[in-house]
Amino acid sequence: MLSDLLGTWRLLSFEMRPSEGAFSQPFGVDPCGVLIYDANGNFSVQLARSERPEFASGDMRDGTDDEIRAAYTGYIAYFGVYDVNEADSYVTHKVDMSLFPNWQGVPQRRFFALSEDTLTLTTPPTPFGGREVTAVLVRERAS
Repeated sequence: MLSDLLGTWRLLSFEMRPSEGAFSQPFGVDPCGVLIYDANGNFSVQLARSERPEFASGDMRDGTDDEIRAAYTGYIAYFGVYDVNEADSYVTHKVDMSLFPNWQGVPQRRFFALSEDTLTLTTPPTPFGGREVTAVLVRERAS
């Protein structure tokens, strides 16, 4: 099972499902991203809104408050080491560094389902945008 997770996975969809109400797609209908699991137990996650506004200055350290906010809220990135609980079908991401500092040093559990070259990861209920939601991310194995 662990060997089935190894490799690079491209994001197909990213949905937030609240306990009540309609689901949302926080990065739009065409999000982009990559998840990498290597054989040494390292992982890296990058998720992004496909279209994010550029900084008018062209300088990554000289954006306006609105430009910086849009860049930050349209991107999720973190990396570290992982382990897999095959019996209960979850992977734990032990986060070394994250764009969201509150995740650093905090294990993140993701329930997984594999079907051929499709990987679905589902979070436990988590705060996002002022409400508690379950995130569902569907990925395909990169060729």
